[in-house]
Amino acid sequence: VQVVNRRLLNTTWYVRQIRDQDPPVPMDLTDQEIERLRPVRNPKDGSVIWMYTRVLDQIVRTTNWKRPIYFGVTVPPEVWQIYSEHLEMQGMVRRLVTAKGKYMVNDHMMARNLSHIYCWRGILTDDGLHDGSVYKSPDVVTMYQNYSVAAMQLSLNSGYRKDYGEAIRWGELAYEISPDFKWGRKELGVFYIHAGRMNEALDHFRRSIAVDPGNCDLYIGVAGAQESMNDPESALRSLEEAAAVVPDCRDVFTNGFQIAGNLGRMDKAKDFIRLWVEKHPADREMAAIYADIDRVLLEQFGSGAPADTTGGLR
Repeated sequence: VQVVNRRLLNTTWYVRQIRDQDPPVPMDLTDQEIERLRPVRNPKDGSVIWMYTRVLDQIVRTTNWKRPIYFGVTVPPEVWQIYSEHLEMQGMVRRLVTAKGKYMVNDHMMARNLSHIYCWRGILTDDGLHDGSVYKSPDVVTMYQNYSVAAMQLSLNSGYRKDYGEAIRWGELAYEISPDFKWGRKELGVFYIHAGRMNEALDHFRRSIAVDPGNCDLYIGVAGAQESMNDPESALRSLEEAAAVVPDCRDVFTNGFQIAGNLGRMDKAKDFIRLWVEKHPADREMAAIYADIDRVLLEQFGSGAPADTTGGLR
């Protein structure tokens, strides 16, 4: 494996070094051409075209699929974006491939690497649980969250195939690796629900709220799990509590409106819309609904809508 340092590709001495050392990095650049490399302005938008962009292009073109080329997952997107439709995620690397597609993932390679190749010393115990006995600096914690990204990607892919057992297995691994990892928490809770594991779904959403208290999807997830457990009253209470914690999450209020209406609790249903409109007067759609709330309740919930004080439905 020949490692190429992207930042050092902005220096002429490093470009010559990787071209000439054994094994050489393929490129068709003479000494004179290398010396003339400079950052230049893009005449179209004024952005800077750095040396590394032009050298990478040389490497890719000269290699011409004779050797595999990989980009580490920690490489910034601006480096590999130009090749994004030919990159396949295989773990901690994205491989340049002839196939074309968006966000390609090699599930087989990812699963093999996570299950049999990577070592988890200091991250997971022998039982596969998070190892908190070893101190990790914030930088290290951020770095190894990339393994959680890989595991969660496998989880999502399994969930899309409706293989919820595998989706849960990979999702749980992601959070054992990085308990504070935020991406995919809603989806893992949904996979628990699809698998019929309601208590685990409820526990997962509640634990996740402690990690990501501003994520309104998690509060909706709690209510969704409670509804799936045939406990709409608890779901309604959860959304009432959520309305105070995440007051700018429209879905909390619309879900609360729906559940209250289904329960025949029309005053509660009205309250959800009223509270939202009071806090967000610029939301014309919701304001229009509230202005005609009794008719909306009648249309959506039929005879469950209460009569007004004049004895009729407005």
